[in-house]
Amino acid sequence: MVLVPLFVAGCSGSRDCFPLEKGRAWTYSVRSGLAKNVADVKVSGEAPVGRARGFRLEGPLGFSRVAWEGDRLISDCLPNTLIAPPITLLAPREKRPVAWRGFVETMGRRMPAKAVLTHGREKAKIGSVPYETIVAKLELKVGESKMQLKTWYAPGIGPILQEQRTINADGIGELDVGLNYLGSR
Repeated sequence: MVLVPLFVAGCSGSRDCFPLEKGRAWTYSVRSGLAKNVADVKVSGEAPVGRARGFRLEGPLGFSRVAWEGDRLISDCLPNTLIAPPITLLAPREKRPVAWRGFVETMGRRMPAKAVLTHGREKAKIGSVPYETIVAKLELKVGESKMQLKTWYAPGIGPILQEQRTINADGIGELDVGLNYLGSR
């Protein structure tokens, strides 16, 4: 997820959108409610994700497992949540929405869920640094609850912005957690 401007038209190869290898780390400014802090997310090692070979990401909010399966970034575990089958988080070459149906388990409760993933290209600015990004918007419905995870991926870096929102009955989303990229190593 280089504090240098990137002026490219998007991820040259899908995996370039979120480069993963053991030891890679990103630093983010995290805001949740009124709280704001700085947190590191690190690739701690390899881990299976469904049938794919992937990686475990660790940070202060918990751990995730992600893998590239072909041109798709998939996950079967996000902080405090298990997902079956793995859900697609990013499919930059897809022109149409990507639908998913499965189960989400959180706090010991397994519930049926469905999701739709859409993509677009957007310019994003972190401080004074401009980035060309692919933005992935995942809308997830678990029972009557709806949430949206919107992530901006910059080539060669990975996620530079992320917003997680709970969507109310009126379709309005309250920001639950937001991440802003500060650097990587």
